[in-house]
Amino acid sequence: MGYILFTVYVLPFLVAFVLAWKKNVALYIALAGCTLLASWALVAMYVTMVFGFLLPWVLLWYVACKMQTSRAHGETSQ
Repeated sequence: MGYILFTVYVLPFLVAFVLAWKKNVALYIALAGCTLLASWALVAMYVTMVFGFLLPWVLLWYVACKMQTSRAHGETSQ
């Protein structure tokens, strides 16, 4: 995961810094924009991974709670 973070986020900043050092401002701005988009894509990937991992557990907990409460109400009404 560290390699993905370095390739997507850190490496473009290093390249942009070198380009800015050589006074090529147009390429620096374009690369900074690409880096910003890549960082948003990285955030979206992490959010998707977290939700993809947690969502089944949350749904399972919700269904278990619903079954528990419906079973409790069913026993009291009899």
